[in-house]
Amino acid sequence: MKFNPLNNPVLENKPKYLNLLTDFGFKKMFGEPNKKFLIAFLNAVLADSVGTIEDVVYLNTEQLGENPQEKKMVYDIYCLTDQGQHIIVELQIGGQPYYGERAFTYVSRLVSQLAEKGVKKYAIPPIFSINILNFKMTVFNDPDRFLWEIQMKDQTNKVFLPQVKFIFIELCTFARLFKESDYRDALHCWLYIIKNMGNANTQECPFDEPIYRDFFEQGKLEKLTTMEKEDYAKSIFDYQDVKDTIEYERECARNEGRVEGEKKAKRAMAKSMLEKGIDMDTILSITGLTAEEIEVEY
Repeated sequence: MKFNPLNNPVLENKPKYLNLLTDFGFKKMFGEPNKKFLIAFLNAVLADSVGTIEDVVYLNTEQLGENPQEKKMVYDIYCLTDQGQHIIVELQIGGQPYYGERAFTYVSRLVSQLAEKGVKKYAIPPIFSINILNFKMTVFNDPDRFLWEIQMKDQTNKVFLPQVKFIFIELCTFARLFKESDYRDALHCWLYIIKNMGNANTQECPFDEPIYRDFFEQGKLEKLTTMEKEDYAKSIFDYQDVKDTIEYERECARNEGRVEGEKKAKRAMAKSMLEKGIDMDTILSITGLTAEEIEVEY
């Protein structure tokens, strides 16, 4: 599919703010020029895991393999806190069946890069993998939880490797569970902003705190340079492409469900007809099923 920003229906709506679910929007608003926003977000996510983060240093997001055969990995955001924690932040819009494995692989590459070489003591610094997902991970089966903290533990629930923690945040589940009136803390506010700021055409920041108002002000589309607007238009196109793919897959799933439901009803009808002694040819003619489908079921 070719990219033509002039034909992009999303751009015709002319929203007022950056869409943070795009690659450009997320990195623009949480990238190095806007360090204070990243620090505020990290403190909201890691409030129960670390002390208050005062500063971060942005690090190279490209992680090369130890040999040319290993695939290069690129993080959305990778930083080092003033307390020595290494933090990866990933935003993923389209669902992936093996996203947990991907997150583990990303952290494994970082562990390999950071572990001290040539000594018997394997010193691993604290590493946090924060994954913001606009889909539900199938491995998590609690419909009333939107945030998951994962660590390696033994059978007594004792943490085996305290240096590494995975955090998965499901935006879709968060949006289903909470309304603005239910927000209780900074994390709720940030997740609302990440998911919804791009849809605000004229609405100003819904929160009173200066950090959020400043975020909305810096996120106005009118502040982008001409080159940034071109990059953003491409990012919007990619985002819309992913959304269209997701919707197509959902529609296919709905259609498959309807077809399977119809077949199930026809099989029940065939069973009833067989029990009444109706001949197979008549059953096949009425139900439209094949002999194999009926015999497999019954």
